[in-house]
Amino acid sequence: MLPFHYIAFRAYSHATEDEEKVRTALYNLFKNAKIMRRESRGYHGNPIIILEGRIERRGDMAEFWEKVSHLRGRLLLDLERRVDDQCNFYMRLDKQEAYLGRAEMTGAKDVIAVRMKVSAHPPTREKCMELLMRFLEMEPDI
Repeated sequence: MLPFHYIAFRAYSHATEDEEKVRTALYNLFKNAKIMRRESRGYHGNPIIILEGRIERRGDMAEFWEKVSHLRGRLLLDLERRVDDQCNFYMRLDKQEAYLGRAEMTGAKDVIAVRMKVSAHPPTREKCMELLMRFLEMEPDI
């Protein structure tokens, strides 16, 4: 069973990028998501488009986890640094790989940032870590 209330995501489309390709990358990971668009400016005044959304339906979250299930081992290895005190679980996915239909983690700056709200009761970091550890150690048949 998925231990999440929702999964939120965000990606930036810089002036040098095709916004539709960034959208495609997001839809490749979050097929049924409604993507919101905001305009912003970078430090030097360059235009930046922020594309973000959130999925809450169990089926949509399960579909996302099917795409990233091969990453469970890596997520488990550095689980400690991926969880905050508000029971959020984070991962950064490669935007270029997502455009090609693959889900791969990256440490680069140009990413799809994913934040999952963990449904831990009581909502403590310790309980959240325990729940995620059990979830990530499970077989990937969500």
